[in-house]
Amino acid sequence: EQMKVVGLTERFDETLFLLQQAFGWRKLYYSRQNVSAGRSSQKALPPSTLAAIQATNMLDTELYQFAEILFEEQLAQFGNDLPQQLADFRRANQRRQRLTHLLWELRKYPVRTYLRRLIGWERP
Repeated sequence: EQMKVVGLTERFDETLFLLQQAFGWRKLYYSRQNVSAGRSSQKALPPSTLAAIQATNMLDTELYQFAEILFEEQLAQFGNDLPQQLADFRRANQRRQRLTHLLWELRKYPVRTYLRRLIGWERP
């Protein structure tokens, strides 16, 4: 009741979309950084280790399951428009990410060097 938005990290785009809608933020973009190339799997853990982790985090798991329910309820309020609105949000974010990447690249080199590398006239 006191939380305006409940978000989930593994559904980051949807969480940001909910925050944008709840607080009336006009432009909300992010850039992915420090993303792991590979992800550890629960299957790689021995069953005894997995059981110990689950027992230790039982209350966290309950809280997370409740957060998932609230999250789905929040998304349901957007009805059939949600998929299109999320697609629009993701497209806008991708455009912004490309622009941000380009700007960072331009900061690293003189413009002339960057353009030569871009069109293949010079090797890095």
